[in-house]
Amino acid sequence: MFNKKFWIPFFIIGIIGTLMHFIYEWSGENPVVGLFAPINESIWEHQKLLFFPSIAYSAFSYLKDRKYPNDPISTLFGVISGMLSIITLYYTYKGIIGKDIGWLNIVIFYIGVAVFLITKRIIRKNRVLTGITPNIAAIIIILILSILFGIWTYMPPKLGIFTPPMA
Repeated sequence: MFNKKFWIPFFIIGIIGTLMHFIYEWSGENPVVGLFAPINESIWEHQKLLFFPSIAYSAFSYLKDRKYPNDPISTLFGVISGMLSIITLYYTYKGIIGKDIGWLNIVIFYIGVAVFLITKRIIRKNRVLTGITPNIAAIIIILILSILFGIWTYMPPKLGIFTPPMA
């Protein structure tokens, strides 16, 4: 399972996600860039580091070879699994330790990338939820999530996940 079909996207998504952490600042805090890159240190904003590179890589990969008929649905389940793993691991360690640890957040991001890729691969290989209806539904949900990232970047709900951690 951990061959070049895992490691190449793992490093591509990981490197792009890592660079995205800084791109908003590098852009001079351009609000358009803020729709796709984190504008603060909240756990919600940091989901963009996984979400957008994973979606872009998956779209490119699908358009390149169209090998798996359930690629949109496997991408959706993969990215949601990866994001949930990041959220769960972050709040678990922070609840136990009581503070935010930068290097551990980076490790957790890369675990999220791995969870995304593994989940996606399992669903694709087993041909789960093939057909036009699940794939169209997946694309619609991905588009809705993309829109929510934009809306909640500049108008976040009053929930802890949208609040940057205290220094």
